[in-house]
Amino acid sequence: MTFGKSSIAMNPTNYLIPISKTQELLPQKTPFVMVDSIIHQNNQEAVCSFYIQENNILVQRGFLSEVGLIENMAQSIALQSIYMAYLNSIEKSQMGFIGAIDNLVIYELPKTNSYILTKVKVIQEFGAIRLCQTEVFTESNKKIAEAKLKTATP
Repeated sequence: MTFGKSSIAMNPTNYLIPISKTQELLPQKTPFVMVDSIIHQNNQEAVCSFYIQENNILVQRGFLSEVGLIENMAQSIALQSIYMAYLNSIEKSQMGFIGAIDNLVIYELPKTNSYILTKVKVIQEFGAIRLCQTEVFTESNKKIAEAKLKTATP
């Protein structure tokens, strides 16, 4: 996976913050949490990990559904933003919504009992509106989905 200008290997369990802190920061609550933690981040990019359990509410026939992938992308965007605010001791609204999805391509659905890694790159930010490019990879670095998402926080 390329991050910034370098290609780096990602360990999906090398969390920058514990899963419990992720669950505290995100407005989504179990069973609708679709991201475990941030494993790499800076001001403009982040990589988040998610372990897909068989009992996940958005799993169908042994695979995370299309809706689950989109929700993972959106929650990864939110977590990157909320985590940056947290690091800088800035209070940030946890609530947000997807304003638009562009160029969504799902190459393959990820299987249960596996990790996915979601790369978020901020393309543009204006106030509470963010336009981000997202890419989802398997543990073996195979790209399985990508999209541009516009999100907003009130």
